[in-house]
Amino acid sequence: MHIKERHSRNTEMRWFIAYTFPKAEHKAAEKLQAMDVTCFLPLHKVVRVWSDRKKVMSVPLFPNYIFIYTTLSRLSELLRFRELVSFVTFDGEAVTVKESLVNSLKMVMGYEVTVETFRHHPGTPVKIIEGPLAGVEGILEKYKGTSRLTLQIQALHRTVSVEVSCDTVIIA
Repeated sequence: MHIKERHSRNTEMRWFIAYTFPKAEHKAAEKLQAMDVTCFLPLHKVVRVWSDRKKVMSVPLFPNYIFIYTTLSRLSELLRFRELVSFVTFDGEAVTVKESLVNSLKMVMGYEVTVETFRHHPGTPVKIIEGPLAGVEGILEKYKGTSRLTLQIQALHRTVSVEVSCDTVIIA
């Protein structure tokens, strides 16, 4: 690798995945944003039940993980945040995530649309072609009755399920 290529690789903005201490994802996101570092913490709503009450809470979709948009050369600096444990690596190299995956996650969070019947089998790769989720790809997961299907979008060994109209889905 030439010096110019290595410099370019170190200064190119990309999405990395940071591993956080338990229950520290929100605090990490706050601190990163305060330092003008772009990050993404996908949240979903869950109902927590206590003996005296129920509460709807926003919790991380991927517990202990946060997506950070930065350069390779800045990773060690960001690990000074006490909420961050490390960056996800493979063979000693920090793993990057395609921007399209992060954008898909951003689009999917919070959208649920009802469905009509769909004639393909579970496991079929599909792509949404219209509406607010246009461009998102996933796998036809299952049917719920005759009027509903679930698509799955996979990231970090978790599945985000979304329902869409059969008119907006094609085979990928």
